[in-house]
Amino acid sequence: MGIRGNQEMPEEFTVGDIAQRQVLNCSPDLCIADAAQKMRESACSSIIVMVNGIPEGIWTERDALSIDFSDLSLIERPISEVMSTPLKTISNSTSLSKAAVKLRKLGLRHFLVLDDDENFVGMVSQTDIILNQSVDHFLDLRQVGSALRQPLVMVEGTASLSEVVRKMQEFHSDAAVVDDIDGKGYGIITERDIIRLTAERRISETAHEIASRPLITIPVSAALVRAKDLLEKQKFRHVGVTGNNGGLLGLLSFSDILESNQYNYVSKLEEAVKERDNALLRSEENLKLAHKVIDAAPDAIMIVSADGKIE
Repeated sequence: MGIRGNQEMPEEFTVGDIAQRQVLNCSPDLCIADAAQKMRESACSSIIVMVNGIPEGIWTERDALSIDFSDLSLIERPISEVMSTPLKTISNSTSLSKAAVKLRKLGLRHFLVLDDDENFVGMVSQTDIILNQSVDHFLDLRQVGSALRQPLVMVEGTASLSEVVRKMQEFHSDAAVVDDIDGKGYGIITERDIIRLTAERRISETAHEIASRPLITIPVSAALVRAKDLLEKQKFRHVGVTGNNGGLLGLLSFSDILESNQYNYVSKLEEAVKERDNALLRSEENLKLAHKVIDAAPDAIMIVSADGKIE
């Protein structure tokens, strides 16, 4: 992803500086299951559909939730039938803060990056943008509960994959919690699991059979930076959040933490810009007032420095 470390990134840093140049792609006639396999092998959350070297569409982990998993034959259909189009693009000269705001407003996770001649040069994701802005300092004084955004989607262990996916779609969630069965603890099924199961053509198993266990949890009052460190250390994308009584309140994803951080970063940036504009306005008003005083004065006015030097 081209992460730039923990240094503060200058505002003039652009999308083109962090865009991924090597993009996972496939032909439009590749079947959905094989496209999912390519995504799984490359640990990518999206794949670009190319025709003669030109991007025609995109298929993502989120798009996989639109498949009807009650019909095994559907995952053998060409990827062109389910890809998202038209593609959303952004100029490589766009600043990271503007790109982040645009992603959030459009509800997207990816942009194709175009150069000044509008040629395709790569891709940038929400994670790429946010991680490269180095806003970790917003995590220090915040609790896990402040970033808890997703509704808790709970499914029974006997639920089919199609039922799980349907419920994730209904609540616009990227993961579902599977009920505790036989004291084995809660399980979890994520968008990435859907891609894996599609690639393996294992779409007829129950939630209990496909869920990952145990679900790692963290208290709602814990520092947000602790949740981020836990996810990075365990190489997970989600962690369960428990209340004061130990009950499960919801799921916190790595993207929730990043998006929450990004919101704070952009808010602070907007506040700084607003303060600057107000200061400029006050300065302009003071200057106009000074001009009026000078124009109305009957005598000549001389400006001198503190030590009496004529300026």
